[in-house]
Amino acid sequence: MVSLAAQEWMAEGVAQGKAEGEALGLKRALRRLLTARFGLLPDSVAARIDALPGEALEATLDRALTASDLAAVFEDPVSH
Repeated sequence: MVSLAAQEWMAEGVAQGKAEGEALGLKRALRRLLTARFGLLPDSVAARIDALPGEALEATLDRALTASDLAAVFEDPVSH
């Protein structure tokens, strides 16, 4: 029998693993989309993608769909 504390710890681990997996998938999709639209990505862009926090990935992916260039993908929409 597993204690309640152990069950909670395991559930947290599963949730964290799912979030990390989702973030990796979104980063992979973003790289594929940007490569298809703009060609081979510079190392600096790959590093920016790797550094994106999970909560910024979907908005960045959305901007990548319509951005006119790579710089526009990473612009802060709040400051414009």
